[in-house]
Amino acid sequence: LDVCDVTINNLTIESADVCVQIYGRRVRISNCLMKAGRYCIWAGAQTPVEDIVVIKCVCESQGAESTLRFTHAKRVEIIECDLSNGMKHCFRVHGTSSNILLQDVKMRGTGNGIGMFSFIATMPTDINNVTLQRVVIQCTGPDLFNIPRDGIAVQNLLADDVRLDLPQTAWDPLVSLLRSIPPTWTLTNVRSVRV
Repeated sequence: LDVCDVTINNLTIESADVCVQIYGRRVRISNCLMKAGRYCIWAGAQTPVEDIVVIKCVCESQGAESTLRFTHAKRVEIIECDLSNGMKHCFRVHGTSSNILLQDVKMRGTGNGIGMFSFIATMPTDINNVTLQRVVIQCTGPDLFNIPRDGIAVQNLLADDVRLDLPQTAWDPLVSLLRSIPPTWTLTNVRSVRV
């Protein structure tokens, strides 16, 4: 069942599993606190989702799965949000997805930052037009900025003012990333800082 034109505002949602599952179009979630055992937001999968806005939310996952997960998503905006995860990615996108914006977002925890890839070998993956603006990643996982360049189509990635706060002993994922930037990616002021 697809939903359409839904607004969720100023709620506290706690779940041992998933706080919000989205199948549909034009969904806005604002000013919410979500605490999940697995996903704070699970959107898409077999049914595409479109025009999803998550703004001024705090999303905390214990980390068995990603905090925010979108599959086959078009026009997703994550704005002024604080995301945390105990084990896995704070934000993850799969499938045929396009026009994804993360703006003024802070990611924190002991998991990973951003993941963009297919989790099922048979799933078609084509991720296009991803923009990261003023994003701070304060995670300690092994793949803080996990956006594979080989074997997957991630086209037209724009990253502007993205900071990875790394522990002194952590591996810096930007070292290899910045050596070989794909031609459709634009990275401006993308840096790592030892904390």
